[in-house]
Amino acid sequence: MISTRQLDNYIGVIQLQGDFSSQEEADKLEQAISGVIGHGYRWIIVNCENLEFLDLTCAQALLSNLARVQVCGGNLFLCSLTHKLWALLKERYEMTVAVAENEEAARVHCVRGDQALEPIPAQKLWVWPARHGDFRVVEMLGSLYDEADIALLDGALSGASKVILECSRLVSLSMPGLGCLVGHFKRLSDGGGGLRLVKATGAAAHYLTLAGPLFPPLNSLDEAAASF
Repeated sequence: MISTRQLDNYIGVIQLQGDFSSQEEADKLEQAISGVIGHGYRWIIVNCENLEFLDLTCAQALLSNLARVQVCGGNLFLCSLTHKLWALLKERYEMTVAVAENEEAARVHCVRGDQALEPIPAQKLWVWPARHGDFRVVEMLGSLYDEADIALLDGALSGASKVILECSRLVSLSMPGLGCLVGHFKRLSDGGGGLRLVKATGAAAHYLTLAGPLFPPLNSLDEAAASF
């Protein structure tokens, strides 16, 4: 079960209760957080006091929205986590997220974090096209998660032949997002170009391993350029 409420200073609280282990629950969580963000709240507290379990799909929904508030200068805090759940998120899912002991502690962090809290529009994925020699470099910040994110990346790669995606600030990646990357890899390779991903970490790096040898780990733009 999910309930939401709003505090002063553009802080939104999402209360989780029970077991979150299905795509349906992940969709509900995504909708709840998106609704809070849509009202201009860029500081979000997810209260996990009554949360029993969170699977990888639901954790991915949290990561996706973490990026949305961070690019707007805010943050997402988890509070009142059990030690077991925190170990699961950190060690198994490789989540990097702010954690507070309880809701009041999280609220204090939010208030201290921004002295001019105003609602501003959020965007899930930001891209910055640039050049590195003969290659187009696209820096990705946020989450490659849904159709809107995929359309944004499609536009950034349009007309390019050899592309390097800089992923050090790519927070999360969905299966449709991975499918998008695989599609561009094949398209560019068939045309005599190619696609390389650099500095992927955490959950995004984990999902890239599902593509097999297509996206080997690369640590610099020069290393990626030399691999073509």
